[in-house]
Amino acid sequence: MLENNKCEHGLTHKSSPGARLRDGLMYFIAGTGIGAAVALLFAPKSGSELHGDIAGATRKGYDATLEKANDLKEQSADVLQTVKDKAEAVYNFASGKLASGSDDVSDVYSTNGEAPDGTEWMQEESGMQPGTRATGRKSSSIV
Repeated sequence: MLENNKCEHGLTHKSSPGARLRDGLMYFIAGTGIGAAVALLFAPKSGSELHGDIAGATRKGYDATLEKANDLKEQSADVLQTVKDKAEAVYNFASGKLASGSDDVSDVYSTNGEAPDGTEWMQEESGMQPGTRATGRKSSSIV
C-alpha cells in the first residue's frame, strides 16, 4: 500500500502509512502549539493577569523541579552510604582472611624452621602415610 508522490523535482517518492501518520502527527502537534499561543494572546485577560498566570505556572514548575532534585539527592546519598558500608565490609572480610592465611603460613614455617615441602605437608594434613601415592580413586571398603 505505498503511494507514489511526485515532488517538485519531478521525482517519484513512495511514502508508507507509518511515514504519513508521523507527518500528520507532527503537523497536529505544531498546530496545537500555535493555537495555544494565539489563545493566550487573544485571551480576555489583561497583560498583568496573563503575566501573573505565566509566572505562577513557572514558579510551580520550578518548585516541583527543586523538590525532585532534593529527593534524588537524598536517594543518591543513601545509595552511596550503602555502597560504602558494603565495600568496607568486603574489605574487612578480605583483610581478615588474608591476615589469617598469613598467620597460618607463618606458623607452619616457624615450627619447622624452614619452608615445608608441599607434598609432605599435604600428606600430614590429610592423614596419608608418607611414601604412599594417592590413586585418585575412592576406597571400595566402607568402614
